[in-house]
Amino acid sequence: GAPTGPGAAEKCRAGAPTGPGAAGECEGGRSWQQGMAQEQGAAAPTGPGAAEEWECRAAELEHRLGLEQQESSELKFELEYRLGQLDVERQERAEVVALGSWGLRKKKELERQLDLEQQERAELEHQTESALAQLQTQLQHVQ
Repeated sequence: GAPTGPGAAEKCRAGAPTGPGAAGECEGGRSWQQGMAQEQGAAAPTGPGAAEEWECRAAELEHRLGLEQQESSELKFELEYRLGQLDVERQERAEVVALGSWGLRKKKELERQLDLEQQERAELEHQTESALAQLQTQLQHVQ
């Protein structure tokens, strides 16, 4: 019979079909065998050994399908990993923005406090100067 199991595809003869339809997705209602034969540009095998030929081609397609599924799984894993990295980076940026916003609010609050304290100091200096001037005036009258 035709080879089956691991390595079956390697044991089959070269020239198995490739491209759209090779995995049995033939168009227009054709059988997968007709699709495979048409892709190869050859007539579908008939006569003695045709069953083994079909089994060989099927084994090759199964092998290719397995490789494609493995590659697809690897790409999916890589995509999920990269999406996870992007989520982490997005979260870190959001935290930086939040801290930056908090820092700006805190800075503005401290600047307002500083302005108020400077105004209070200016008022106290003015009051102190006024009181000192009054005391000097009173002292001059007493003398």
